[in-house]
Amino acid sequence: MKSIHVDVGNRTAWVQHGALLGELYYSISQKTNTLYFPAGVCPTVGVGGYMGGGGKSMGEDLFWALRGGGTSSFGIVLAWKLRLVPVPEIVTVFGVNVTLEENATDVFYKYQYVAPRMDPDLLIRVRIFGEFIGNTTNKTIRLLFQGLYLGKTDSMLQLLDKSCWPELDLDLYKIKLDYMGGVIGSETAIPYPHRAGVLFQLLKGVNFADQTSDTTPTSLKRVQWLQSLEKLLEPYVSKNPRETYLNYIDLDLGVGRNTYEEASVWGERYWKRENFKKLIRIKAEVDPENFFRHPQSVGIIVIENPGPFGADGVVTAHTIIFIQPTIITVHHYESNKTNL
Repeated sequence: MKSIHVDVGNRTAWVQHGALLGELYYSISQKTNTLYFPAGVCPTVGVGGYMGGGGKSMGEDLFWALRGGGTSSFGIVLAWKLRLVPVPEIVTVFGVNVTLEENATDVFYKYQYVAPRMDPDLLIRVRIFGEFIGNTTNKTIRLLFQGLYLGKTDSMLQLLDKSCWPELDLDLYKIKLDYMGGVIGSETAIPYPHRAGVLFQLLKGVNFADQTSDTTPTSLKRVQWLQSLEKLLEPYVSKNPRETYLNYIDLDLGVGRNTYEEASVWGERYWKRENFKKLIRIKAEVDPENFFRHPQSVGIIVIENPGPFGADGVVTAHTIIFIQPTIITVHHYESNKTNL
């Protein structure tokens, strides 16, 4: 389930569901240095999970649902056919570290205004770390600016000069997520909706690597800090809903029980309302027994007037199953219906 076949002539790749992104990147690089598949920066992420949580557009309802609705809610995908995109033979990458003592606050402030207007061939992300200063007990904040430019260094530097961002002095060489406002792309082309109105994606996390478990006093203190950061950011991120990304599943959002109102608490944050309703309707057609399920999978919810999913316009299934973090809850209804 991990085979990869790259067809350079047709600019495509057949990738089985179990292959990792790093394996896909490597396979492409062994066949060509002018084609690529734009995906994530984590090489150990599975291709199947990545494609099920985001990706490009397809056609009919089921295929639409698989591209961002989470394949595990709808069935088993054995392989994906991917369209590869052209890239230059030479690209530029860089990493720049800046601390608070080196004016990191001003550099980051400017970045927020420059980044959304950058050339589409230039991507710069920022990673923010808390760390000790040398061997002392004093702490500081370090910002790591990581960039990729589809072109040579000189043209990239010209772009940065045009963006009026001299503050970035280039030396070449538990997770939660938020979105912040802007305008890019369609929200309904695929289930992944975080396009229109989005400028930034914010990923926050804490590390338990130095702890024996995630329940030690130190681990719990870190979780509490992460939760307090979530609250602090609330006024500055997307609202109604506060958006988040399916591939960073967060059970703290809830898992729903037996109504759309309950499921929407987390479902609309992943997919927004229109897409979540559509995913529920597709789920009722392709998996009415809710065989494919997990915490926060798309559930079977009784709805009225769902269109082609019932002769009388009503879904006939009345069993609603949601998996809690530790137990399975099953509710059965004879006539109760939830309007969408």
